[in-house]
Amino acid sequence: MDYLRYYLCSAVVLLGIIGIALGGFWSWLGFSTFFIVFIIDSVAGIDDRPRNITNPAAADLVLYLHTLLMVVLYGCFFWRAVNGYGLQGFGEILGWSGAMATIVLLNLVPNAGIAHELMHKKTWLPRRCGNLLFSIIGSPNRDVGHVASHHIHFDTLDDPDTGRRGESVYAFVWRCFQGSTRDVVLHEQQRFGNIGAFIDPRSRILLGSTAVIAMLVSMYLIAGTTGTLALAGIMLISRFLGEALNYVQHYGLLRVPDSPNQNHHTWNHLSWIIRVLGVEITNHIDHHNDPDAPYYKLVPHVNAPQMRNILSWGITAFFPSLWAKRIQPHLERWDKEFATPAEQQLARQANQRAGWPDWLAD
Repeated sequence: MDYLRYYLCSAVVLLGIIGIALGGFWSWLGFSTFFIVFIIDSVAGIDDRPRNITNPAAADLVLYLHTLLMVVLYGCFFWRAVNGYGLQGFGEILGWSGAMATIVLLNLVPNAGIAHELMHKKTWLPRRCGNLLFSIIGSPNRDVGHVASHHIHFDTLDDPDTGRRGESVYAFVWRCFQGSTRDVVLHEQQRFGNIGAFIDPRSRILLGSTAVIAMLVSMYLIAGTTGTLALAGIMLISRFLGEALNYVQHYGLLRVPDSPNQNHHTWNHLSWIIRVLGVEITNHIDHHNDPDAPYYKLVPHVNAPQMRNILSWGITAFFPSLWAKRIQPHLERWDKEFATPAEQQLARQANQRAGWPDWLAD
């Protein structure tokens, strides 16, 4: 079962493919799995059991199967863009909307976790598969900033992927987009020079931009403006929501720059269904302890800070006042029970900037 459980990722993508292929209101079939996952995540307890997986090739097979299924999913969407959903009037709009909602959902869960797993590998094939899976959400070079910046600077002001206390998810997404763009530009400028970063055939900026533009141009050639706007909308919404997921992964946590990583430096989300559909990306602290460890070797740390029911937290984040009320008690506990004395000083400063109570005043 430790091998088979991750094929739930394949199953939800396959439902999306079937729904879009059938057309009509079936296009909502893939998106309907969100409600099932949300309910299970809300009632599921913590899954703190390490996985018993000893065959790396068998464990990685689900990652490459997912890559193939996502290509088929987008192929079905392109085909439907030409042939329509077999409905009339407003019904056709609902058909398009169902397909778009399905693809956005699957771009995030399970696609983001699998793309993240692939981009951390060291060889050419998985890295390119990871780039492909991030390209379909309009973020082809996500791995550059993540590996070269986030894993070094997380929980500090130098990390664009760490949400700051008092910062709304909307401000964070814009800052995160700017930061990840800056990271890849600086990285490629170091490799190829200021101009070469944009025109060298090996440049990640050029290759990534070409991949995204090629998808949009292909859609325009076969389905015109409507299909192109729909595809662009999927990319933009997926990119926005993908960055928003980062918001809850480190929100409000603090670390002295260049200090060692410790188990209290990330939020962990250990419900069994999210561990599976996130391909252990929510088994978060152990990933930061060893970024090269494959997903099935990550060990859950139940004594580390927990953020139960990540989907519920993620939805709350879009309502800043509700988010502040919900997250502040957790950060107060983090400040008092987990933070080092140096981190407590940073916390007092962060709370002051956010206009929050000074619960460390004593």
